[in-house]
Amino acid sequence: MKTVVRTHESPLVRPREFVRSIGRDLRRSGPLALEIAKRDVRGHYRSSFFGPAVVVLAPLAMTAAAVGFRRIGILSVADVSVPYTLFVLAGVLLWATLLDALHAPIQGLLADQRLLALTSAPPEAIVLGKLGMVLLNALTRAVILAIALVLYHVPFRAAILLAPAGVVSLALLGMTLGMVVAPVNLLYRDLSWILTTATTVWFFFSPVYFPAPSSGVVGVIMRINPVTSLLSDTRSLILTGAVGSPWRSLVTTLVVCLCSGGCWMYARIALGVVIEQVNE
Repeated sequence: MKTVVRTHESPLVRPREFVRSIGRDLRRSGPLALEIAKRDVRGHYRSSFFGPAVVVLAPLAMTAAAVGFRRIGILSVADVSVPYTLFVLAGVLLWATLLDALHAPIQGLLADQRLLALTSAPPEAIVLGKLGMVLLNALTRAVILAIALVLYHVPFRAAILLAPAGVVSLALLGMTLGMVVAPVNLLYRDLSWILTTATTVWFFFSPVYFPAPSSGVVGVIMRINPVTSLLSDTRSLILTGAVGSPWRSLVTTLVVCLCSGGCWMYARIALGVVIEQVNE
């Protein structure tokens, strides 16, 4: 059995070795990540009354609420180029994938913190294992969206083949934010409540129920919101085959990719400190 020695020395004292260790851990994470993914899938559906349907029940309910609110005048939304029900459904399903990826590292590291403390298991394996459930849920939602496209007679366009890239960008954004929160959440469990409140507010400043306005305070906030371009362009690729702001989405994706690397290094350093404090 391999002996792991934990020291108080900062990994940044030897930055080159630190980066190499992340690469080594990532390469050896595959088998454990696969086992974690299979465990989570079996456990999730074994304890779920509705089974796989639970993944789409909430988005369908949110879509029905938006359509009902618009119909009775509570929600005022200008006409869009596609049926409003389809517009909202696509937005809600994409938003749900973002939230899944956001919570994946938070829930994974919280559930398996003892594994990290008592073994040499790499944190990458836990996060990658949790992403298996994110992928499965995303595929289930894709099937629901495909059925909706057929029911609304939306023609197939080649541009829809680029939509998975947008979904991956949204998931990467959520996972990056989750990696920032995950180590702190091990110390302060009420952070989950704060995160739930924050994502609820974030939802209403994202173009899920309505297109991003071009003016006003809400318009300014939504232009700053990184979800706006990613979600809007991915939905447009799926529904119309056209993209409103491709360069903005590409820049946002590039920034998210760069930030994900930095945030993971932060998470690795923070986890070493946090896990030690949790086990004291």
